[in-house]
Amino acid sequence: MLALLTWVLGTRWQRRWIRAGSAALACVAWAAMTPLVANALVGLIERRADPGDDQCHEVDALVLLSGGLDRPPRSANDYAALTGSSSARLFGLLERLPEPTLPVIISGGGPFAHAEAELLASLLKRFAPSLTPILESRSMNTWDNAFEVAKLLPPPRHIALASSAMHLPRARLAFMAAGFSVCRWPLDRRSLAVGGIGALVPQSSSLRKTEAALHELAGEVYYRWRARK
Repeated sequence: MLALLTWVLGTRWQRRWIRAGSAALACVAWAAMTPLVANALVGLIERRADPGDDQCHEVDALVLLSGGLDRPPRSANDYAALTGSSSARLFGLLERLPEPTLPVIISGGGPFAHAEAELLASLLKRFAPSLTPILESRSMNTWDNAFEVAKLLPPPRHIALASSAMHLPRARLAFMAAGFSVCRWPLDRRSLAVGGIGALVPQSSSLRKTEAALHELAGEVYYRWRARK
């Protein structure tokens, strides 16, 4: 819409540079909706979630970050209220649970009567009844996650931080700002290998991926600025 409006104005005012700008804007918008560009952006972020040279042995605790709710939950057992991201993170964690003696903290509050951490903890108990996770249910965003967990587990502490691969680079910045040493534990991934002419066909799912990737990149910039204040 913005590209079309710019083109109309450029034609009316007979400004070639405005028309050129509108064409460029349209190309960028088109590219953002293609699987090729969307998965390239997501993959760029997710590659930075790999542990690399992180020291992942002898951590003091494992922290799992929730991924939100789709609607207000009716109870702590209303698992259908969990977003796909929250569920994917939990089941990804179950696939690689460490030794049972390691404390597990589930972090996630939210605006509803039942916190995100409550639902995840309830679901976790169904699959790993021997675990008794510690809940952090006051946070409203990723920055809060870090500083609310710091109240439960005063830093400096060495933690394994578990979240979706695309969210993990931004989350790591927040927890480092809160005083933690972080071992990255990437869970679900959204980037896919694409090819062929279909990779250039705009899709609504690709636009959502691009939007999520830009959100994470902008959030990283903000967190880096906030950590220096």
